[in-house]
Amino acid sequence: MRKLVFSLVAIFFSFHSNAQTTTFATETTDSLINVIAYFCKNDSLEYVMNEGKVNIEAGDTTISDRTEQRFRIVVLDSTSNGYKMELIPLSYEYEESGDKTEVAINKIAAATYKDFHTIFTTDEYGRIEHIENWKEIRDISNSATKRVCDSLYAMEPDMETYLPRKRFESLMKSMLSTENKILASYSELTMLFSCHGKAFPIGKKVADGTSESGYPQHTEVVASYGSYEEEYGFEDDFYVSFAAEESIPAKDAVDIVSNFVGIIIDKDLDTEAKDKLVDEAKSDMKRISVEDDYFFFNGWPCKVLKNDITEWEGVKKIKYSTIQWAKRSWGNFEQPSNTSPSKEL
Repeated sequence: MRKLVFSLVAIFFSFHSNAQTTTFATETTDSLINVIAYFCKNDSLEYVMNEGKVNIEAGDTTISDRTEQRFRIVVLDSTSNGYKMELIPLSYEYEESGDKTEVAINKIAAATYKDFHTIFTTDEYGRIEHIENWKEIRDISNSATKRVCDSLYAMEPDMETYLPRKRFESLMKSMLSTENKILASYSELTMLFSCHGKAFPIGKKVADGTSESGYPQHTEVVASYGSYEEEYGFEDDFYVSFAAEESIPAKDAVDIVSNFVGIIIDKDLDTEAKDKLVDEAKSDMKRISVEDDYFFFNGWPCKVLKNDITEWEGVKKIKYSTIQWAKRSWGNFEQPSNTSPSKEL
């Protein structure tokens, strides 16, 4: 039950992460870094995304669910009002060893990955506004969810007794039922474009306040110019680094977890799980989010590193993600070029 609860907590927070929002004093233009997209029609960048999970408990460290995804982003059109772009999935690789549930999920994710061609639009700054084919993405996701459930419940028939399939499948589909929810599920897009349209004071800014959830939060933001890569970078490249730490009182943490768990598992087991949590939970839950964003001078993301950390009751869970460019093609006003730099990853 404990493993199940923490697995569900991970699902919950993956869809309910806090935005890194901080209010700063007014700055002059010269002391700000403005993240703006200066893209051209037919521009393209190919990226490699690595993800995984780390679990630390009682001195033991376990690394699991490691995946590598390759995808290309192409500018289909450029106007004074913004950009029309396409995310083209290229490959999905995963570890064959490890937790059989994760392997089963990744097997289906790999089989369906190339179906998720995504057309999206941004404003003139590069802020994502819409996913044009979100209904198509929703239908593909629903089909994949059914396949995942078919596999999981065939592999573990006892799951039905504590995690009714109908309820679980319904919850998973509801998380991808609207355009905004579809966009939120695209970690690659949110990681690459979440800074666009924002201005960051050069230097380090520290703030203490409350998170969007209303809990105490300490935030640090660092912004500076400088090339991330000596060989492929440029003098006017820049980066922005975020770190936020949120503390949730033990009682509230129990309520958050138990309320979510109660949505999908059997009612009697829900009561049992909550009673156990109330008895055992003595410490506050700590949530830490760290993100480093590196950009080329023209606003194309170069590399993004993100760690989401949850610490509670002696267990630390880390979800890490890294996106790094592998090939780029810029300034192709008429036809795409294959002569731009690339590197092996």
